[in-house]
Amino acid sequence: MKVIDIYSNATKPVFSIELSPPLNGTSLDPIFNTVSGLMKYEPAFVSVTCSALGSARGGTIPIAGKIKRDYGIESVVHLTCVAKSQQDIDNMLMDVRYEGVQNILALRGDPPKGEKEFRPHEKGHRYASDFVSQIKRLNQGKYISFNEGEYRNGEPNNFCVSVAGYPEGHPECPDKEKDLEHLRVKVENGADYIITQLFFDPEIYFRFVDRVNNMGIRVPVVPGVMPVESFAHLDFILKQPIGVSVPEVFVDKLRKYKEDGDNASALQFGVEFISSMCNALIEGGAPGIHMYTMNTPDRAAKIFDAISR
Repeated sequence: MKVIDIYSNATKPVFSIELSPPLNGTSLDPIFNTVSGLMKYEPAFVSVTCSALGSARGGTIPIAGKIKRDYGIESVVHLTCVAKSQQDIDNMLMDVRYEGVQNILALRGDPPKGEKEFRPHEKGHRYASDFVSQIKRLNQGKYISFNEGEYRNGEPNNFCVSVAGYPEGHPECPDKEKDLEHLRVKVENGADYIITQLFFDPEIYFRFVDRVNNMGIRVPVVPGVMPVESFAHLDFILKQPIGVSVPEVFVDKLRKYKEDGDNASALQFGVEFISSMCNALIEGGAPGIHMYTMNTPDRAAKIFDAISR
């Protein structure tokens, strides 16, 4: 099933989770323990990330395929354009199809570790919007030909495509209106729904949705939420080049609990803060919650337990 159909047919908020493949050469257990630990919350789908922040993590496509087969729920593969020609992308999309996965989150991708600037493959894509266009061409049965710039006809695919949205703007694009224009092009090129970058204030999400609607974009905008249980976890987020702001009261209280060595209170406060935000999102009309689990089921479970469902 296409994820967009899940949102289109939903009669209540849709809950979903995100997982990350382990570092190459380490155990897969955290992935499947997380899925197993959260199945009681009936996630509508599971997304599997791809080399976040340039880290070496393979296995996105087969992990997504195994989750769909073993757990009977839809899976979404995160795919990027990093170091890939258009032919490489066609091949990768066939891997997705043959694993029985239908849903894709199309991303440009982060620069490789140690590099500050994204450099597209000479025969690849500079922008995620072009990646979306290629996926939609495959849905029409148009495949890369041996002759550059030409296509050959083949079996049509039926991929559902999501893209990333940045409520506080993409860190590489300080002009928020230009960033919204990029998002509009991704949707015009065929994106079915949007999943947002994480944020820590529901008003940031609602203002973003208003701006998206004012641009004429009419697809679901799904809020991405990350549980936080300690100052160390929050500090890690703040040090990433993702352009996310955090309310001072959240930072200050978690810092104070760290100084006091009061981990229990930090955990409780983190759960209360994030679950309160989730409830505000749902009450305000968000189509659901997409939970960035970081492969820690207990952290996500505490939030799901506290959300009004």
